[in-house]
Amino acid sequence: MDMKYIVRKKRDGEELSEEEIRFFIKGVSNGTVHEAQIGAMLMAIFLKGMTQEESVTLTREMVFSGDTMQWPEKFRGSLVDKHSTGGVGDKVSIPLAPALAACGLKVPMLTGRSLSFTGGTLDKLESIPGFRISLSEREIQCCLEEVGCFMMGTTDRICPADKVLYRVRDLTSTIDYYNLIASSILSKKASEGIDYLIMDLKVGSATFMKNVESARILAHQMINLSKLLGFKIRILLTRHDTPLGRCVGNSLEIIESVQILRGEEAPFIKDLVVHIGGNALHLSGKTSSVEEGELKMREVLGNGKALECFENMLTKQGVSNGLSHQLCYGDTRNALPQTKYQTKLLAQKTGWITRIEALPIGKVCYELGKANENLSENSNRSTGVELSKTVGEFLQKGETWIVVHHSDEKLSEDHMKELKESITISCEKIELENQLIEVIE
Repeated sequence: MDMKYIVRKKRDGEELSEEEIRFFIKGVSNGTVHEAQIGAMLMAIFLKGMTQEESVTLTREMVFSGDTMQWPEKFRGSLVDKHSTGGVGDKVSIPLAPALAACGLKVPMLTGRSLSFTGGTLDKLESIPGFRISLSEREIQCCLEEVGCFMMGTTDRICPADKVLYRVRDLTSTIDYYNLIASSILSKKASEGIDYLIMDLKVGSATFMKNVESARILAHQMINLSKLLGFKIRILLTRHDTPLGRCVGNSLEIIESVQILRGEEAPFIKDLVVHIGGNALHLSGKTSSVEEGELKMREVLGNGKALECFENMLTKQGVSNGLSHQLCYGDTRNALPQTKYQTKLLAQKTGWITRIEALPIGKVCYELGKANENLSENSNRSTGVELSKTVGEFLQKGETWIVVHHSDEKLSEDHMKELKESITISCEKIELENQLIEVIE
């Protein structure tokens, strides 16, 4: 079979056979298909689309490209994971996994790196000195048995095809095609051997899905695929125009995640963690209603049990006892890398914040990190922004509304301009919209 022929066939809009898709995925996994051909194939799929049959085959072959995780029978019915399509400041997974573990669920979470302007959970976790995203099979079993959760990346043995495709999609700007999104997410989740999946499908100006209609297309595609892969899924469409929480940037988002695990409030993110967790507990049959699940989530976030699970997960995944304890119970900020420079932006007038555009803030944070990627990894992972004030809050003229953490001595004029233009201040206070748009299952 000739890969050039397969690429040309899809380029011309023809449907690929199961054997051709299998040949492609096998070549991606073992390195026999050139990266240029992978990029060409992804671009052809992006432009010409895929049939339902092609999508099913692609997803299945991505699962079969590696091993699937095997769990003791006693874990059955408790294996659950969550996935988000990504957003600016979206750190939900980091406090959610240990909170669900504290509620008695088992959370084997394979997660990914940043795609375009959205932050990746792995990048955030790797800002914690010593944290390992690669675990042996024995370590995986130990984490789930003793802690109840882990968060790691795909490996050469677990969904290896997605590991390659994920990176090339980012390089070739073929991220936001719903069939590729669905196949990437669900192949990883099927490899985890889970029983249930909660999907946070974000809709809005700061996401890949700009409107509810496109989000519904992706949702139904994922529901159809998950049935064939053997696990139950519930999809929450959530609104995302404003940054989630006050922090955007890898190490900064770890700080805010720990604050949530300590029971502190965080705008637009704490309630989302609780709501997604409540749905996970209800979907898995651990509570009789979503509301009961939310109460359990607030309980473990408030009494320290979720934080304890997080600390145990950190030490199991390579963080020293002293650092993990400082991070969770001591001076969190000084346990993490920090930039040399911080710049405060001041409000130009007095009033209520009615809008902060997440997309330009996400892009600025992404560019701040990329600009420093030739410096040490810690410098790169500590860039970002902190919102001193956010949507729905009152701001005085001359008051700090955002702090930028950067490694170069001065911020560029373009970055300053984008950040200043991202905020809207009005004399009228607005009514905040509900983040949850609808639930699909």
